[in-house]
Amino acid sequence: MDEIHAAAFREAKLPEEGAEPGPIWLYVVIFSTLCFGFFYIGRYLGEISDRPHVLEEGAMIVSNEPEPPQPLFKVGEKVYRQRCVSCHQENGQGVEGAYPPLVQSNWVTGNPDRLVSILLYGINGNLTVNGKVYNGNMPAWETLTDEQIAGVATYIRNSWGNSADTVQTATVADGRKQITRAAPWTEQELNDVFKPQLASGAKK
Repeated sequence: MDEIHAAAFREAKLPEEGAEPGPIWLYVVIFSTLCFGFFYIGRYLGEISDRPHVLEEGAMIVSNEPEPPQPLFKVGEKVYRQRCVSCHQENGQGVEGAYPPLVQSNWVTGNPDRLVSILLYGINGNLTVNGKVYNGNMPAWETLTDEQIAGVATYIRNSWGNSADTVQTATVADGRKQITRAAPWTEQELNDVFKPQLASGAKK
């Protein structure tokens, strides 16, 4: 039997598909990819530890502490741009015959209590500013916070060349307590309740 199959045993074994070795460069690429992957995971996916961990030295650490309150002028500028600019304009000059200017107006730079009350409850009917009559109704803003009312009052009292004292949030809180209205003011009512109290540099 051995002699019969001796010739077949001497023949080289036929190669099988898929068993041949791959090119060297392929193994180099696979090895390099694995090394990079392990490096990336270790570098950027953190670690199991109870200590703080940041990706880069000097990176910003996020704090859970609340931000400090903004200055009233900045708060007021934001409120003005959201709610007032469409009527009183970017430059505070208003619209002729309808919405009065805020520039050099005693209604703005004068009695701060009067200004706060106008912002809280609005005003209807004619309003005389710098010798001109305007008749654009102003809505009530009593839904704004004390800080927002104080901020926008402070902003318009110190913009476009105006110069007057800051209106404090306590002034707004007192105004809410002392006066409660269901209807907007009229010019006559405001003159009856509040003294003009001119501010330095304000125009009558």
